[in-house]
Amino acid sequence: MKYSYSVTADTVGKKYDEYVYRFGNTSNVALSISSKGFSIRAELGRLYTVSELLASNSYLFSDAIKKALLIYLLKFSKSLEVKSVTVRVGNSETIIDFAGNETPLVFSMIKGELKRAVPRAFSNEAIILRLLNTPKSKYDDLTAALFALLCSKKMVFETERFVYLWTAFNGMYNHYSNTVDAAKHTQCVVEAKKIKRFQRLLRIGNETIDDKDKTLIANTVGRILQEFSSDNFDREYVDNGEPNLRIRGALKKKDGGQYNLTAYGYILTQLSYYYRCKIIHGNRPIILFAYPDDKELHALRIVNKLLENFIDETLPNWLDENYYNTIIVPAAQME
Repeated sequence: MKYSYSVTADTVGKKYDEYVYRFGNTSNVALSISSKGFSIRAELGRLYTVSELLASNSYLFSDAIKKALLIYLLKFSKSLEVKSVTVRVGNSETIIDFAGNETPLVFSMIKGELKRAVPRAFSNEAIILRLLNTPKSKYDDLTAALFALLCSKKMVFETERFVYLWTAFNGMYNHYSNTVDAAKHTQCVVEAKKIKRFQRLLRIGNETIDDKDKTLIANTVGRILQEFSSDNFDREYVDNGEPNLRIRGALKKKDGGQYNLTAYGYILTQLSYYYRCKIIHGNRPIILFAYPDDKELHALRIVNKLLENFIDETLPNWLDENYYNTIIVPAAQME
């Protein structure tokens, strides 16, 4: 015997997108999402109470509600604040109003509209199906990168943005390094080696900055960056515009040699890693007070812009399993 269930957050309306996904052994779970809310419908072989359906440890609806909220966030660049939920079990209907003193259905780490919009590429069908069909127990580095990117887009201050953008970037190069390891039947645990692999994939160089050179080069590049507006910075401008020769000229080794890195490659991977060590390791204070023309704040703003642009443009493709398997996996096998 099958029991019919539906959970509707707020209302769906006449215009909505429809998705169908499998959760474990349960197939044909229907999910409708509109700008006004969402609905989840399923037929199950067991009779559940309303409280069981909405409990955080329920086996299907708990995951489905989170997935619906995630897809809503990707599609509309804002978090859905659920004001009411309508639960139907067979012909019985229960309405729960969260507008009063009720505990919210789900606590969201992101409130309201994002400061910077999610690119439309993240709401394509291949990505949404990947997210729908991946249980929490199998979330990977790329899912972690996506979640961190979404969190970064609600942040205002550059240090906060950086923490999440670096986490997303870290997830991406970890994932690629793991793909290389799977192809080569090895295990890479050295961070610098993971970053080198990533640099080679992106064709931006094959060296990381030695510890003895890191601070000097970072300070020199920071002074160079201060002479340019952050508004102009993208990969094309860094590699082919005025900053290119200036930054490349700063990438010198103490022995007189030249680091094999493009100007863009240095900022994206090495300067960002330098700030990662300063900010995330906790051995130096973060920027708590700063004047508008602060050199470090200006450099961090540029790092954030390049990181966000790179992740916005690249991560949607990587979350598309067909693209990843046909483009990235062969590159990993050739590493």
